[in-house]
Amino acid sequence: MLKRLLLSNSSLYFFALPVLAIATVYYSYNTHQLEYNETMAIIRLKPLFDSFGLIYSTLIFWSLTTIMAVLFIPMLSSRFGMFESGIFQSSLFWLSLLQFYGFVSGEFQPILAAVLTLPLFYFLFGMYKSEFASHLLFNASILVSITSLFYLPALFSILLVWIGWLLYNPFSFRTFLLSLIGAMLPFLFAVSIYYLNDELEFLQNIYSLKIKEAFPETNISWYLYIGLIGLFTFAGIFRLFLHGFVKKIGIRKNFTLLILSFVLFAALFLLYKDTAFIAFLLFPASMLINLHFTNINRRRIYEILFIILAGMMFAIPYLPIKP
Repeated sequence: MLKRLLLSNSSLYFFALPVLAIATVYYSYNTHQLEYNETMAIIRLKPLFDSFGLIYSTLIFWSLTTIMAVLFIPMLSSRFGMFESGIFQSSLFWLSLLQFYGFVSGEFQPILAAVLTLPLFYFLFGMYKSEFASHLLFNASILVSITSLFYLPALFSILLVWIGWLLYNPFSFRTFLLSLIGAMLPFLFAVSIYYLNDELEFLQNIYSLKIKEAFPETNISWYLYIGLIGLFTFAGIFRLFLHGFVKKIGIRKNFTLLILSFVLFAALFLLYKDTAFIAFLLFPASMLINLHFTNINRRRIYEILFIILAGMMFAIPYLPIKP
């Protein structure tokens, strides 16, 4: 019964997922004293935050952001034929992974940036056999730049854009320059506004690539969380590399890009020891986990593993474990 419900492509999920998204936001953030890192875009939104209050503004933004993500993920899966069934299940996995991150870290900006970069996969997947690959690359580069105005470490996503471009297309120096121009345009526009308002000195004080080494000071629950993500993600990767498991080249390349995305942000997390990068790998992880679950034939095994994964995401923060 549970397997049939989760693998269903029923349109009722379009109503259920937003409700679950709002519940996840409330569960994750109602105990935190919320703060923001000052960036170009966030500073311009401060009057709005002051009008509604920081907590209410964050909950509203966070709820809308999460709702958009859980509805975009199945649309992406359906558009590119990633799954025959269980297209909504990826959103459920994303939410279950997200609630732990939000509950423990209390960080909103990394998730906002991670959601804003989701359309990157739409642009990159669309490059396969496309006559307009350079246009898609330009759009993806602009999106990365705009996202980094909200959260600067999101600028590392440009590496994902270039990796995806080279996965689907041969290298072209002209196209590469086009990508650089796209990545610079939003910054030039934003700097121009600060220049006209005579705020460049203020801009220099706030706009530096600050990455905190948060991981060494965290609770051991982070290790359990990351271990579960890694275990189920690698199970999906293993299924992908089984001989003949995914026969269509386009879909296989899409999953390869998801693997490379997961590896990229996992490497950045290990390099900088900043848990914010975990927010960016939740989407590729949820897609690869879904690949594993949608191909489990035995109903009882499927249900047990799902309950273990979802249950542990909610239970880990409450486990009596210390650093």
